[in-house]
Amino acid sequence: MKSKINKLGKLILASSFTALSLALLQTMLVPPNIACLSAETNTVDLIKGANVSDEQLIRKEADNFVKAFATGDAETIANMCADECSLTDAEGTQFNGRAEIKKMYERDFQTLGLQPLSLKITKISFPAADVGIEDGEATFPRTASKTRYSVIHIKKDNTWKMLRISETYYNPQPSEALQSLSWMIGDWTLHGKNNDTFLKAYATNDGNFMVLQFSDREGTNIRPNALQVIGWSAKSKDIVSWNFGHAGGFGFGRWRKNDDNWFIETRGTTIDGSETVADYIIKHPDIDHFNWQSVGRAINGAKLPNMENVEATRHPVISK
Repeated sequence: MKSKINKLGKLILASSFTALSLALLQTMLVPPNIACLSAETNTVDLIKGANVSDEQLIRKEADNFVKAFATGDAETIANMCADECSLTDAEGTQFNGRAEIKKMYERDFQTLGLQPLSLKITKISFPAADVGIEDGEATFPRTASKTRYSVIHIKKDNTWKMLRISETYYNPQPSEALQSLSWMIGDWTLHGKNNDTFLKAYATNDGNFMVLQFSDREGTNIRPNALQVIGWSAKSKDIVSWNFGHAGGFGFGRWRKNDDNWFIETRGTTIDGSETVADYIIKHPDIDHFNWQSVGRAINGAKLPNMENVEATRHPVISK
């Protein structure tokens, strides 16, 4: 989970930083200059001795948590934990006690910075008057990653504190995971230095895969010069692709997202058995344009020069 391809995305997802999402967060975490939105709640189960005000108190603490997180205030976050609080991230790493949790947040704020977060609370229950359990899903828009979380809260002196925080990886349906690439569906022209390349991108198999067809001619029923199939790996929990060249070469890639940019690390084999590596950078400024560049290229270990940036423009949709 700490491979180069997921260096940013999975560090944010799997590191203790994402454990922030496990906590009381019931709002959308955004940078300080953007308003925070309340998280969605689907179910609240109450028992005798617990009432709506208890849920409201937990939500108030969540608001305080969001404010502290937005400013990188690890001390305030730690003080929201019970003395015996423990936090277990999706990698299984455990942090015990306020002091250790505070150090974890301080380290992650310093090394990873702040990251927008949206939270969907699926259930809040009260198995006892002084115990509350919160379950939900945390989504990181910048990296297109998501986790499931559960928090046990305990009530002391009319104040709710976090006692147990745990996180597990969220494994979406392939069609759901590929929604972050749905903007690419359509017909495009890639404007090269010497010639243009035409790209047709479409979803297939109920949206569980995407197909990219590259050709040097525009039109229908054109045999592609290269073909790429994009899917979701439930094992590595990332977007992957299989690449096929017209001459018989093939390759495999892993995708990671950062804001509106995508980074693809690929390895391949040519028709003569040579091994290739390359990294692709896709910058997506708006719905009708993207830039595509290949860097870090090598064949059989010998470095190759980076390719020039290629601009892509979407074809207008013609109404019938």
